[in-house]
This record gives sequence, structure tokens and C-alpha cells, in this order.
Amino acid sequence: MKQYQHQKFLLQCAFTEFDIKAYCQNMPADTPLYLQENDLFDYPVYRRKIPLSILDGNVDTKEDFNVFLKKVKYVDELYLVDDRKCSESPFVQKHALATKKAFLWHFLQAGIPCYFAK
Repeated sequence: MKQYQHQKFLLQCAFTEFDIKAYCQNMPADTPLYLQENDLFDYPVYRRKIPLSILDGNVDTKEDFNVFLKKVKYVDELYLVDDRKCSESPFVQKHALATKKAFLWHFLQAGIPCYFAK
């Protein structure tokens, strides 16, 4: 529950306007993690994936988010992979959906083409 109190930056945006289905896309199976540097195999499309559990555990402030932006600022396609555990709690489910949409909103506002991996 501690992380929910610290993600004030993340949730202060217009994330409610997003329809998740409009941003779902099949992610190619060979999409590397965001940590891998750009290389010859990234031609013609430079794509990366990032698990939401990593973002959830590391992003509390705008500065934290900027660290991730620097790592993915040149990608052509960024896929957010929801690898978080499912909860039966309605509060946790609503918060998980809100953070998922908020991460999408922040990446799109930064000019990063971003999708949810199917």
C-alpha cells in the first residue's frame, strides 16, 4: 500500500480519457527489454518493452519517470507489459487500471509511441 501514497505525480493527469482497447497491440515476440541498447537488429523498427511492475516499483516522482524516458526516448514503439499480480480487491484493481492508463498518458505526452502489449 505504500506505493499508492507515493504515486501522486503519476496520477495527476488526464488518464481517465483513455480507452485501453484503443492502445492494445500485439507485441512481437522478440521485443527486447527497455534496458537493451539500440543495435543493428532494431532496423527498421526500434521497439522495446517495459514491465509495469518495474515502473510501479520505481516511479514516484517526475524525476523518477524522467530516468525511464531517457532510456526509451528514441524508440519507435514502446510496449507496456502488465506483469503485475491480479488482486481480488476492487480498490487494488481500480488503482492498477489507473496507473496503467497514467503511465500510457505520461509516455504519450513525452512523445513516445506507446502501447499495451496483448
